[in-house]
Amino acid sequence: MPRPTQSDIARLLGVSRVAVTQALKGGGRLSPDLRARILTAAKHAGYQPNAASTAILTGCFGSIGLLLGTDPQASVLGQDTIWGIEDALERREWHLIIQRLSDDELGRGSGLPKALRMSLVDGLIVNYTHHVPSEASRRLAGMPTVWLNTRDGDCCIHGDDRGAARDGTLQLLAAGHQRIVYTDFTGPGERQHYSFTDRWLGYAEAMRSAGRRPQRVLGTRTIPVQERVAAALALLDSARRPTAVVTWQAGLCALPIVAAARILGLRVPTDLALLTFDNCAAHLLDCPVLTAVIPERAIGRQAVELLARRIAGETCPQAMAVPLELAGGKPR
Repeated sequence: MPRPTQSDIARLLGVSRVAVTQALKGGGRLSPDLRARILTAAKHAGYQPNAASTAILTGCFGSIGLLLGTDPQASVLGQDTIWGIEDALERREWHLIIQRLSDDELGRGSGLPKALRMSLVDGLIVNYTHHVPSEASRRLAGMPTVWLNTRDGDCCIHGDDRGAARDGTLQLLAAGHQRIVYTDFTGPGERQHYSFTDRWLGYAEAMRSAGRRPQRVLGTRTIPVQERVAAALALLDSARRPTAVVTWQAGLCALPIVAAARILGLRVPTDLALLTFDNCAAHLLDCPVLTAVIPERAIGRQAVELLARRIAGETCPQAMAVPLELAGGKPR
């Protein structure tokens, strides 16, 4: 049985199709009684709006695209971010279309890639975090776009990693820690994502504000995963070992530090305090750790709101930094 149309509802009630359209869209100068009759009839008839017809009438598709790269290391996207995007889309009754493009597809030729031209979207959220093809911004310039989890692009949104690293280090200093070091276990050639720079700079800013010299250890070369516990042991098994360590990330950096501490009989956080970045550090590390929680869900929601403003032609900030929450209790 075919789905009822607005014309069917108009004939059923003996009113104009324009009146039905206005009632369903919440506009027009209809009497409350007529509007209620139309909405009731539409509900009983099982009316569902036709997306294609709406797009033709309004020029908007009511959908956005989420553009991902094919390199998983340069297009990481957490589940919470997707949930945040879906939260915001549900409130607007918009739809999401996900596309994956290789660097060649996004970075070569002129104009939008065919995959984007045919997607029927009003705007794009781009999740290329680093190693972005040089021509990407120019090729996407004809469409409202928000860049996710990066500080590149003409409108981008990311976590305030620098602010969180600064505030967390200040907490360590306030707790009386004198020897605080920073480590990320990676060499300069691998530090592509903005967080590598911002977390170090936030730590260094806090140390200098307290009149102390920032110290980055184990960061002049990449330490292979299988060697990281040994490197952490060398750091902690010394006469002037640090009393606190700021690490770039929980699993890759803080976990080897915790393993080394347990081997040496050091208690976390009584003998050694840690500040790290993650969403579930305490569960992963099985000990109390001061954690800068990455607000993935909030970033996803706000990315949609920024994009909605761009689609509407409004002026948007070039960059939006979303605050991170420091969790896990005060350091000892």
